[in-house]
Amino acid sequence: HFTYVPALSDAADDNSWSGETGFIHSVFFRHYQESGTRTQAFLCGPPPMIDGALSCLETLGVPSASTFYDKF
Repeated sequence: HFTYVPALSDAADDNSWSGETGFIHSVFFRHYQESGTRTQAFLCGPPPMIDGALSCLETLGVPSASTFYDKF
């Protein structure tokens, strides 16, 4: 059960990108509306991104014990 959703933080000025845009945790929140006891999250990236993603996961009910991350 894996879904790949490419996203850009900012789209090009020429409107050539038709995919998702914005902060990745916001894109994730728009696509993921279901969690359960078997849900796991693996994150890596800059601290602001990880903090936003952790907040999003908490809102969705993903247990903190099932969330693994590396801030760099």
